[in-house]
Amino acid sequence: ALSGGEIVAGNTVDIWFDGTQYQMLDVPQGDPVGTIKDWAGFSATAPNGYLFANGTAVSRTTYAALLSAITFSTAASTTNGNAIITGISSTTNLAVGMPVGGTNVTCGATIVTIDSGTQVTLSANSSATGATTLVFAPYGAGDCSTTFSVPDYQGRVAAGLYTTANRLTFASASACRG
Repeated sequence: ALSGGEIVAGNTVDIWFDGTQYQMLDVPQGDPVGTIKDWAGFSATAPNGYLFANGTAVSRTTYAALLSAITFSTAASTTNGNAIITGISSTTNLAVGMPVGGTNVTCGATIVTIDSGTQVTLSANSSATGATTLVFAPYGAGDCSTTFSVPDYQGRVAAGLYTTANRLTFASASACRG
């Protein structure tokens, strides 16, 4: 039950009536960092606590929690003049084409191949030999130092992962025309 003071200006909450009293979900912190929601507002400014999913590069300092939620940071080893990166803790959530940034790696480099559970090959050679921390950023590494990119959903729709069947069988702008 709501007792007062749970709803704070600027936070998004879900309230439902259980037949006896009102209940609140997401108490009181709202959505987890990295949540993407549809929004039909006309304002050029995103609602408080949100960013537009438009591919914009944002500050790694200001949005440190978001950086942590939507990227993967790991220790790794580089060899000068070589595109192979070794010593990654796990390549499980990495994908070919994913941008990567960090010391010893050219900003804008992407994964070309996933060679093993601990090794990838990048699109550019490393600039130095040694241990480093790399940030794999599926939505873009920004300037690889002070910024990273948020997802870009402009002109796209979200679709859930369904591993046993191809549910998205036809996708075309003409399907939306009347």
